[in-house]
Formats: sequence, C-alpha cells, structure tokens
Amino acid sequence: MHSEPSRSRSSSGADGFKRPSRRILWAALAALFGGASACGGTPTPPVGTGGTGSGGGPAASGGAGSGGAPASGGVVGSGGAPSSGGAPATGGASTTGGSGGQAATGGGSTGGGSGLTLVEPIERSDSSFVLEFGDYLFEVDPTQGARVVTFSLAGTNLLRPVMLTGDPMWLTGGATFWLSPQVAWNWPPVPEIDQEPYEAMVVGSTIEVVGASATVDSSPVHVEKSFAADLTGEGVIIVYEIHNEATTPVSYAPWEISRHARGGMTFWPGARAPDAAAEWEFEPTLVEGVYYWDDSVSAASDVKISADGEGWVAHVEGDLLFVKSWTPVPAEDIALLQGEVELYLGDGFVEVEVQGPYGEIAAAAASSFEITWYVRALPEGTDVSVGSADLLAAVDAVLP
Repeated sequence: MHSEPSRSRSSSGADGFKRPSRRILWAALAALFGGASACGGTPTPPVGTGGTGSGGGPAASGGAGSGGAPASGGVVGSGGAPSSGGAPATGGASTTGGSGGQAATGGGSTGGGSGLTLVEPIERSDSSFVLEFGDYLFEVDPTQGARVVTFSLAGTNLLRPVMLTGDPMWLTGGATFWLSPQVAWNWPPVPEIDQEPYEAMVVGSTIEVVGASATVDSSPVHVEKSFAADLTGEGVIIVYEIHNEATTPVSYAPWEISRHARGGMTFWPGARAPDAAAEWEFEPTLVEGVYYWDDSVSAASDVKISADGEGWVAHVEGDLLFVKSWTPVPAEDIALLQGEVELYLGDGFVEVEVQGPYGEIAAAAASSFEITWYVRALPEGTDVSVGSADLLAAVDAVLP
C-alpha cells in the first residue's frame, strides 16, 4: 500500500486545449473500423497470458509510416474529425495527438524497417487485445482496468500475474495507471481508473481504450490509453490521456505502475527528488550518476523511494532487460513529494513507476503522456551487478 502525507500545491504547466473525446468520435469510427468491443462485468484475474498465433511473418516491403508518435508530456492538441481514409500505414506508430485525428485506416498486418509484422487479429477476445510481432507479445485486458497483463519475449512474461489481494481488495500485477499526486485519492486506487472495465477497440493497428467517468477530489475525469507497436524500434508506444470533464481546471500528473517479481535489478540515472529526500525508506547504490537497486539481497517490504530521472528506467529479470523511455521531466514539473522515477518494494512484487509532468488541465480538455517499452535478451555473459558497464551498454543499444 502506498501512503503519503496530506499536502497542497498550486497548479503549474500549460493549459489544456479542448478536443473531442474518443467517446464522441467512436460512433463515426465504428462505421469505419467495425465498432468497439463492449467490455463489462466484475474484474477477474486473466485466464491466460496471451493470444494465439505465431510470431513473425514475411517481411514487409515498406518503411516506417508517415505518422509520428504523439508529443510526450504535453497537452492533447485541438482537432477535428478523425481521418476517414487513405492508404494504410506500412509501419511506425499511429498519430494520436497533435491534430486530434485518429490512426490511419486500413487492415492487415503492418511492417516496419525491422522486417517484423503484426500477427492479426489484434482483438483475440473481450479480455485480450494483443500486439504480437516476432518473438514479442504485448497484451492488454480491457476488463481489468485496461492494464497490461503480458509483455514477453520468447514466451517469458516480465509482468507479475494479476490477482486480487489486500484489504480492501484491489488488483495487483500487470501494469496500471493512476493520477498523481496520490493525496487526491488516497487509498485504494480509484476503481474506474485502476480496475473497472474500459471500452476498447482497434483503430488501424492501435489498441484504443476509454475508461468510465470517475470523481477524483470532487472533479469528474476519465482516462484514455492507446497502445501501438513500434515495429522498427521493436517496442510498444503507450499514450495515456487524462480528460477533465469538469467546467473548471484540474491539476494532475500521469503515473504509470508496472509490477514485477522480487529479486531483479532496477537502475536509472538521476538524483534524489529534492522534496522527497526524507521519504527514502531504503537506499539504492549510486555509481557515477546511476542508481542501482539489487533486489536479490533485500527482504524489505512496503517501502518506497522517489527520485529524479533522466528519461529512462531499466529492470532486469534473469537474462531479460526491460526498459521504459520517455521525454525527461524537469524536477520542478513533478508533483510535490513525488518522483519522476519511483520504486516500491511490495509483498511479492516490485513496482517500477514513472511520473510525467504535473500541470493544469483546462475545463473539457485533456493532457497526454507518452512512454515506450522495450524488452531485450541480454547477451550471454552480461555482468548483471551494481555499477555494471554491460548493463548501461545494453540500455544504450535499446534507446533510439
């Protein structure tokens, strides 16, 4: 369980710009793309770890698509109706920000410069939307808070299985999304954001989900997420949007949480978060500006640290390297007593957490935050120890 002292902070950052919600656009999109799959019911742990289908496929002849990735950490741009046609993109990520349009239409697998192709269908069931390419499998379960339940390479899932636990009961495992600062909702996590069903559909080759309206600190908001394969970079681009449904501004930061088994190595470049230094409850090792936490030598539980970062954090389990990458956030733009990178040691799991910029979201507007996930097999003989130059080289090889 996470807990923090009560506090307040004046709002900062750019104002949000009004844009039509995906809720409003879906009626038109349904006619173009076959409609959304309705998700409902009480959240239950997932049955499996992914869909069927073999990875790979013939190499596509096209290069990266012309649509760029949405700007990270900014405000979703204003825009008109979604794009209704055109040739399908042959690779790259769908554009979900900027002009306010949706991903290019078109079916079939898409290929990138790496020669990887998506295995279709992406929607395997109401509870399993899958981006499968090569030996990579990324799975979202819309019925359980649209959390990521699988991120695997060659069948090894780096995310802890989803289960109900605690008092009150809440979902652990997988990767979820919250609003920061935590003082806005305290504990447990807001059900409509963390664990209740999201509406889901596939737009082109992008998984789009929309959460139910929730009241957070007396203000109505909802969360939207999109997940797209970066076939060229061999990663998955995730965009989180916080939509303000109120008639007055609200201020939040995006907060992503992924849960992993205990015993791995987590490391990131950065420093102590200035206003959270006194809250460090365990002590990672600092080597030449990079913090390392070797969880194999610790039995500590229910402890947390909040740190500044430089736009990436990595986690090693066995011979697999998991990397999250985003646009670095200045320390002054992080919510009070929070951190750009946070690490929580729980009972049987470790949370690797990332927070984006804290700022004001105008009435009827939205903010967005983009983060990219990668998983790679470490070369045989890699030194997985505190201060390892091999680990830093492996991260450098992944980041664009």
